[in-house]
Parts: sequence; structure tokens; C-alpha cells
Amino acid sequence: MPISVITSDDIRYSGLTNLYEIIQFAPGVEMLKIDNNRYALRVRGLHEFFSDLTLTLIDGKIADSPVFDGSELLRIPLFLDEIERIEIVRGPGGAVWGANAFNGVINNITKTPDVEIGHSVSSSINEFGDNFTEIGWTDNSDNWDWRLKLGYDTWESSSEAVKNDHFESNDFNRNI
Repeated sequence: MPISVITSDDIRYSGLTNLYEIIQFAPGVEMLKIDNNRYALRVRGLHEFFSDLTLTLIDGKIADSPVFDGSELLRIPLFLDEIERIEIVRGPGGAVWGANAFNGVINNITKTPDVEIGHSVSSSINEFGDNFTEIGWTDNSDNWDWRLKLGYDTWESSSEAVKNDHFESNDFNRNI
């Protein structure tokens, strides 16, 4: 079975701001951007927003929507700097993972809290004006490791992006 791995260095150097955009560059993965805030992600095609053909996991636990199936990676509080690697298995995985792994499996493996002890602050903005800000604290004592992260995301909907677009057709005609 073909497997691809995206490492934390790949994620950091990509400059991308969400998991869908990062995962789409793996071989055999297709991402359909339905609108500014909704994506359909599938391995080996057959991608729709409401589809259960590709199983999405975080540390081996199901991360698909319980109502509509399909991945909901934008709705899950998973920060990009917490990801150690993303494993993408292309091909039928129903015998190992169950019926929802018909086309493949995408497993996001997170870092353990003891890897990055201390404070962190991060803020980024993408080409659509979406803002992603997070602040975190990681520490350990005795047998306990913990991570506390708070994040705030603002997404501009597709209709707002079109409405707020200040491009006027008359401006274009004047410049010609």
C-alpha cells in the first residue's frame, strides 16, 4: 500500500495556513475548495463535501464529522505547529480501519508536550485576509506533561470577499 509522510518541517516551510492546503500536495490526494471556508479532501478522487470514502484521523482517533461524514479539519482545534507528521495511506484500508477508509486514510500525528516546553505566540494572515492567531504554554512536572493553547481564527466568507472587493469595472476601462 503506498504511503506518504508530510513532516513538521514540510509544514513549517510550506508557509500555508491550513491542513487542507498542506495535504493537497501529497501524491494521490485531491482537494476541492468548495468556497473560502469549506473543502472536500479525498485520496484517489471521488471527492465531495458530504462523503465518507476517506478516513481522517488525529493520533489514530476519528476526526470526521459525525453528522455529514467527511473531514472537518478546519473545525478541529489542531494547530499546525503541534503536528509531528501527517501519514497518508492511499488505497483501500477497510480491513484495518473500517468501512470509511474505502479510498484511504489521513492520520495527523501530534507532538508530545515535552518536545516544546515554554511559551509560544503565533499570528499569520493568508491571501484572503483570514487571520490565525494562537498563544500557548507547555510545561511538565514529575510524570505530567501538558499543553495549553488558545487560538482565534477569523475567516472571510466567499460572499464577503466578493462584496468587499473594491475593484470597479470602470477603473479597469479607464486604464486601458
